[in-house]
Amino acid sequence: MRVAAERISYLHEREIEKMMNDIHYTLRPDHPDQLELVRHAITAVRRGSISSYRYSQDDSEVLAQLNDRASEFVRFSFNEQTLSCTCGRKDRCVHQLTVVFDLYSQFHSLTEWFQEWRTSEKEQLALKVTERTPEAWDTVLTKVTAPLRKLTLSTNSSVFTYECAEIENSVRPLMPFEYEWKPLFDLYYRLHLLDAAWEYAASVLAANHSQYSYGTWQITSWLNDQIADIEKLAGTFSNKPKLFETDPFMKRLKELVRSVCVHQIGLFPYRFRIYESIWGQLFIDRHERNAEKQLLAEDSSVDARLFAMYFAIIEGRGDQLENALANEENPDFGSWMMLAKFALAQALAPTAASIARGLYPSIEGYYSQKSSRSEQLAAAQEIDTLLANGDFSDEERENVYAMYGKVGIPRYSAFLIERGRFQDWAALLHRFNVTYDSVEQSDLKVVLAEQPSAALPLLHDYAQQFIAEKNRLSYRRAVKLFKRMRTACKKSGQTEFWNRYIRTVREKHRRLRALIEEMERGNLEL
Repeated sequence: MRVAAERISYLHEREIEKMMNDIHYTLRPDHPDQLELVRHAITAVRRGSISSYRYSQDDSEVLAQLNDRASEFVRFSFNEQTLSCTCGRKDRCVHQLTVVFDLYSQFHSLTEWFQEWRTSEKEQLALKVTERTPEAWDTVLTKVTAPLRKLTLSTNSSVFTYECAEIENSVRPLMPFEYEWKPLFDLYYRLHLLDAAWEYAASVLAANHSQYSYGTWQITSWLNDQIADIEKLAGTFSNKPKLFETDPFMKRLKELVRSVCVHQIGLFPYRFRIYESIWGQLFIDRHERNAEKQLLAEDSSVDARLFAMYFAIIEGRGDQLENALANEENPDFGSWMMLAKFALAQALAPTAASIARGLYPSIEGYYSQKSSRSEQLAAAQEIDTLLANGDFSDEERENVYAMYGKVGIPRYSAFLIERGRFQDWAALLHRFNVTYDSVEQSDLKVVLAEQPSAALPLLHDYAQQFIAEKNRLSYRRAVKLFKRMRTACKKSGQTEFWNRYIRTVREKHRRLRALIEEMERGNLEL
């Protein structure tokens, strides 16, 4: 017969609690699959997935029907303490848990039970952390950060930030109380967190071509925050006196850094920042660095040789950088640019110049990969930094500026003005149909002062464009341009040419009464 859930729960409260205890100790919150199973069952209860209960008093069992995504039936025998489901799963399934949770929630708080169940996990992890060994810390932090390894590209970035916040809440009670150990544990935690999240973060940033998308902003901000924390923690720990007990932890720390920085793929600038902050502040012993260089030389990872260049830069070995670049057929431009910037930050200009010279043949291929305007602008800024720090001829620089196309007009214009190539400057603006409002007025002023003949055809075109708009405001703008042309002709002694020109313009547009009035008011003849 059909019976309300409250009635069944009242009649068999003891048996339901016994089953809840069995679930409590059978399922482990530190197993991600089992944790997800419990969460889905609780969600199903709150969604009201159970449509009806049929209760048999003689057999002391209940048959529940669930109509969530597919209609399933769950049989709960109170005397035998058994559960069965039509879904066919041998172990505990989400339908079985949903029925037990629903009956339990009639007179108890399901939320409190879930929190108590999760607390048991934290207590176990806390006991594990107190062992104070690298292996124990690795075990605990690997379990805590495991949810991030399951995220896929289709996962919303807000889910990612939520999971990170939950992990943060789980780790906070595990922090050692001793002031000497807390920064080291926090450093371990940040590296484990990044290692678990890296595949998801790299895939999201690689898929989102727009740097202004919300997902890109969330992931980028999160990465910058984590790396900033690592840089701060490395500085804090380096200033503390070293304990003998920390030696095995420091050895393991090097392995963690290699796991995150060398063996992960993508986002090299972020990985390099992590590597530099750790090795630049915590491991400054010459023997340790030589051992690390040997490990990198033997490592088969794609980016191992790039991280080996870190040591070449801080040692001022420009020859190693040049040889490494010469041996690469298609060097990764972005990664090597990061190394060049690091060399500049270390006040090693000759080293940066060596990298710049070696990267020059790769510029065109790197820029051609950028499709959107925002990507092209960012790439142009990177390349400009490269050109500024290398010894390149004017011809080599001009080839790059010409490659930029419309994006590089400001840079190409400044280059031509600096070298007094005013005719080429005007031809550049003609070629790309640059509007008058987009022209750098300081450049135009220089050309009018130095070589008016180069600017007059350009200003003539702009004046004709204003006249073609056929409104008084545009006529006034055209007259202002005529005045600038008149001044330039006067300074260059071309009075006769100017008067003949302005009469020709007036004759051509004699039917435009408003324009003629503005020209007469401007007193344009010399």
